[in-house]
Amino acid sequence: MKDSVAILGGGLAGLTLGSLLHNKNIPFRIYEKDELAGGIARTEHLDAFKYDMGAHRFHNRDPKLTRWVTELLQGSIIEVNKKSAISRFGTLIDFPLSPLNLITQAPLSKSLIYSLSWITRRTDKQDNLKDFAISRFGKALAQDFILDYSHKLWGKPPEELSLELGSARLKQLDFPTLIKEIIHNKRANNRHIDGQFLYPIGGFGEIPRQLSSLFDRDQLYVNNTILSIKEHGRYFDVTTQQGMFKHKYLVNTLPLDKFATLYDNVTHFPHELFQYRHLMAVFLTLNQRQISPHVSLYFPEPSHTFTRAHEPRNRWQGMSPQGKTSVLLEIPMSEPWKASPQIADQAIEEFCNTGLIEKNSILNRKEFWAPYAYPIITNSCTAPRAAFLKSLESNNKVFCLGRNARFSYLHCHDIYKESLELCQKIENTYHISKSTSSLEQHTYNIHN
Repeated sequence: MKDSVAILGGGLAGLTLGSLLHNKNIPFRIYEKDELAGGIARTEHLDAFKYDMGAHRFHNRDPKLTRWVTELLQGSIIEVNKKSAISRFGTLIDFPLSPLNLITQAPLSKSLIYSLSWITRRTDKQDNLKDFAISRFGKALAQDFILDYSHKLWGKPPEELSLELGSARLKQLDFPTLIKEIIHNKRANNRHIDGQFLYPIGGFGEIPRQLSSLFDRDQLYVNNTILSIKEHGRYFDVTTQQGMFKHKYLVNTLPLDKFATLYDNVTHFPHELFQYRHLMAVFLTLNQRQISPHVSLYFPEPSHTFTRAHEPRNRWQGMSPQGKTSVLLEIPMSEPWKASPQIADQAIEEFCNTGLIEKNSILNRKEFWAPYAYPIITNSCTAPRAAFLKSLESNNKVFCLGRNARFSYLHCHDIYKESLELCQKIENTYHISKSTSSLEQHTYNIHN
């Protein structure tokens, strides 16, 4: 296995790349510390209820990706077309934001302020997430719906955050859209990544489960924590709890700060620039039919501990028993040691106070920890990130893949695309290396 690829981490990125290398007959081994691969892409259960550890979804914008995931799941996948909503002013407002919905749902005084703020907004200054949001929506609307939420989610003032966090998600409001909605008396068809996606029957965890089933025991090492990585000449010594293994190529999907502590070739790593946001999740099973028809609910108000709520049965109805539902609340944190049952109690109390559920409808609850959920991408880290990754990958033997390893806000379809590109790069390098080794062996045999 010394000419093989070491894939560090058996989450969605590592498993996807492994499946592609498997199809190319390129030897590899995935190292995963948990008993099951998949990371926070797994689906778990509480009693008869299922829930996804992370709110992942595949978007069917790429025919090649759609074909790949459909074949992987043998057709057991559905297309979901449901809106998300933002909780504000005691009501639920469509997301992405719709001009007509804002006018009809928000208080009249707020609608007037939003309109004036949008008309007088600056569009020439877009250096950070705050400026970008204001240029799209005006200051008042951006503050109520985007900036408060962003501060809660990332734990940083929006003026410190990179605009790449919002450029792909925030669609601009405009008067033509408003006129169109008023004339037709309905919201314009504004497709968005939050509302249309592919979802596996059985939960998102069916994807990592099916991927894991493709590999034999020598290709997927679970319960195997990596202790160190040392570079010796043409090879890497990967030391784990089960021994030391040699590999020719190294693909990291672990968070950058973890990888930097393991790999001996990293002499300096600016930990203060590369920070991550973690999630404490609270899952509630409920004796009620439905909370809302939305796939996700966002809570920007600072008075709420949580930022987002998912109702699993709105992705696939089999996630809850008939006549019952469930909800998963996400509480972002930067300090993992602060997670506690008391914080979960507070989040449950706050969610009950929204009027969406009754406290006496709660059947059961479960809390779990989802570390390294989001990289906190600030303007101060973008240049060092590019320099660090360029230096790390300069020899075409070390590669980084996935959201945490590339320190980039990637979606599932982005990870698949990057896995395809990386597989092609490794395939080219691998065959060149094999040809060179064969030529060297042939020359050696001639001279001896």
